[in-house]
Amino acid sequence: MLEVLSASWVYDAVLHAQARFLPALIEQDQLTLPGEAPLIYSAETGPHASLIQATPALYRHVGDYCCLQLLAGKERYLLLFSSDAGAMDDYLIRIAQMKCSYILSSIKATLPQDRSTALSERERECLRWVSEGKTTEDIALIVSVSANTVNNYLSNAMQKLSASNRAMAIATAIRANLI
Repeated sequence: MLEVLSASWVYDAVLHAQARFLPALIEQDQLTLPGEAPLIYSAETGPHASLIQATPALYRHVGDYCCLQLLAGKERYLLLFSSDAGAMDDYLIRIAQMKCSYILSSIKATLPQDRSTALSERERECLRWVSEGKTTEDIALIVSVSANTVNNYLSNAMQKLSASNRAMAIATAIRANLI
């Protein structure tokens, strides 16, 4: 189920969007991915015009709309902008998408870990060695396992920390006092 976390629309419009409009956007795969030019649709002529116009509470708040996908680690989120017709600026939409993804990643990094996602001692050890500038092969020699095993430990740690790369995993682990 989709959950709306924040909206500037009236409650009826949010309920309608949560029940029908947002799932329709996602099912039709009309989300702008990070780095892509935003797809701006009109409530009058866009692919969801009939769905928007059928609900007065929603129609009052949507002239143009743009649906963006946000990435935070392995998680995906949806950000929907709406405005008066012709008022959207694609450059500002791209900036907002980047900033929101960054904020979500930062928030996720500061949330307490539950026991199911806690790093193992070996994952912490491999992250510590990476933070010291060691290569995968160096770490494999130090901890007496294969390079593939080291990569598996690091990959698991990155996933548990919702990090998109090793540097982000190290930063997150340091902030959370895990290494």
